[in-house]
Amino acid sequence: MENWWKYCLSGFLILLMVSCDRLSNETYHKLSEHEKRKLASNYLGLSKLIEAGTPKNMRLLEKAARIDPRNELVWKELAEPYLARGFYKEWNECYEKAIALNPKAWQAWRGHSKLFYFRDYGGALFDFDATDTLTVDKTDYVRVTSVDYLRGLCYYGLKNYDKAKEYFDRYLEAENGKTGTKEIDATAHVYLGLIANYFQDYTQAIKILEEGIQLNDELADLHYHKAYAHFMEGEITSASADILTAKRLFEEKNYHKNLFYEVIEQIYERDLSELEAEISCFQ
Repeated sequence: MENWWKYCLSGFLILLMVSCDRLSNETYHKLSEHEKRKLASNYLGLSKLIEAGTPKNMRLLEKAARIDPRNELVWKELAEPYLARGFYKEWNECYEKAIALNPKAWQAWRGHSKLFYFRDYGGALFDFDATDTLTVDKTDYVRVTSVDYLRGLCYYGLKNYDKAKEYFDRYLEAENGKTGTKEIDATAHVYLGLIANYFQDYTQAIKILEEGIQLNDELADLHYHKAYAHFMEGEITSASADILTAKRLFEEKNYHKNLFYEVIEQIYERDLSELEAEISCFQ
């Protein structure tokens, strides 16, 4: 029964694509603007039934873009597979068209990709700041992440740690004011702890990281960076306890990571082993 359903769906898609091909190649230029918008939306919907980035998926999206080049969602969907496959020029060209049609919706999304995929911190800041001019007196969110948090990451990547701290603090204050600590991303404390460690303010780093642990005690990064701060303060017993906790959580895959890119300051097994070895020398 399951195979029968798959064959039926496959046959339906083939027939629909053939029908759409004939219509778009021969007569779509004769359609009214309303009909073009509807047809392009149909192509977009059909493309989502097919694996993103496959030839069939891209062909449908390209046809939708030709039929209705004012459909911002088509350009956005067309851009994503180019990004995933490293065609950055084509990705940006498609995103430029989506942004031109609706900058309020898509400019910050492009900044998100610049930040995490390209480490283009300045370019990402440009997009986030440009979005702010369109959404006055409102904190923007991109892929459910606060732009203040993302700005903190940008400035951290640019090694402007004072500005990074300013935006991470702003993020924590805003989130705490809206929902308390419930929705706060504890990785903000990871970066604030790293900044404090950078300035050799280890007491402050420990305080910040402990606050993060109160939010999420299952994040290896918080324990790892706290172990480092304790070690630098000469608190070997505390450092040893923290690094053991960090190792356990890391082995359970509870650390700051992403499926699609390396996160900024991502920790690895080597980092844990090297710090543990240093701590062991003083026990």
